[in-house]
Amino acid sequence: MAEFYIIKQKGSIVISSIIDFLRANGYVVTEINGEKAEIRSTPIQEEDSIIIYAETNLAVKTEAVIAVKDKIIETKAHAFIIEGDDGYTFIKGFIPDELITQKFTHPLDAKNIGMAMLRHMEVRRTKGRKKIMVVDDSTVMLTLAKNWLEDKYDVTLANSGAMAIKYLSLDRPDLVLLDYEMPIVSGKTVFQMIRSEPDFANVPVIFLTAQNDKKMILEVLELKPEGYLLKSMEPYEIIRTVDNYFLKHSSMY
Repeated sequence: MAEFYIIKQKGSIVISSIIDFLRANGYVVTEINGEKAEIRSTPIQEEDSIIIYAETNLAVKTEAVIAVKDKIIETKAHAFIIEGDDGYTFIKGFIPDELITQKFTHPLDAKNIGMAMLRHMEVRRTKGRKKIMVVDDSTVMLTLAKNWLEDKYDVTLANSGAMAIKYLSLDRPDLVLLDYEMPIVSGKTVFQMIRSEPDFANVPVIFLTAQNDKKMILEVLELKPEGYLLKSMEPYEIIRTVDNYFLKHSSMY
């Protein structure tokens, strides 16, 4: 999971509140004293975010500020700068605007700043990720599928065929995992509806089924989906099948 790294010297009550807010929302926050060597040696990754508390105690350490700028360029991490005192003017002028994701100036509201940072992290987390729609009448199955796949994919859940068709028109997925044995509107019917719509006809579908008998499997394969998955499979097998599908068809994306 992506992490936050906050570079500061003295800090403040607002900064402490922002750190508490981010941690309360499940993020790891590492505090870095504004020392050049520590900044350079910290293993920040591209998916992480750097928070700079721009205070005079940091601004007077020019080499540390240079190290912060270099670290942003090196890692391509999101960078947020928060106004502390007069040191903000120097630090803001030293780190180009194009390297800063967002600036926060007085008056500072810890919760609003924290929420803005979380929004940026969420956008970054989902950007460029493949979209998967899971369609199943079972809330348990939907929850399990989301837990299995959401670390790698942007997952949308639909608990009926009608909801699936509605979501398709709003946000086209890269792959649909479709329960074959749904009541009222079966997976077979939903599949035929998808194939009958020109805008969705080529959306790939992999069926989910709880049945493992030969007759059922042949019935599923006659529809010519991208494949089928047994709900009894181990989670890692389902994840691997989805991963392999995207690897096999990577030239399409």
